[in-house]
Amino acid sequence: MSDEECDLLVLGDRLGERFDELRDFCKNEDGPVIEIVSYRCNHEANKIPQRSAYCLNVNFFIQDAVREEFLTLIQNNQKGSTEEEELCLQYHLGENAASSNIFHLHEEYTGKDDGKEGFDAHIVSKHFKAW
Repeated sequence: MSDEECDLLVLGDRLGERFDELRDFCKNEDGPVIEIVSYRCNHEANKIPQRSAYCLNVNFFIQDAVREEFLTLIQNNQKGSTEEEELCLQYHLGENAASSNIFHLHEEYTGKDDGKEGFDAHIVSKHFKAW
């Protein structure tokens, strides 16, 4: 099992049953898939010193019918993460530059266990549970 597969299983264990559907959806019998994506985001530009962090990149493929609801929920989660979570280093969301309703999220957390402490705090937060 590769390091990436191990990390995926650890993430799944932390998120519980909700993750099983995502894991099954993303299976690819041909091996790993590499995707290079450009997206628009809106955040302050600043250089960040090199550091160790627990990082996630998440792609959301949203239906037109739930776009506004998704944006409200994810923006509330972003605000809660950046304003209320001491261990959240970054939480950036952007929409795919080529296709609407595809959103890309980058998160970084710090803390014990190479930053997993911050992620663990994130997934039990009030704003995360609301979504």
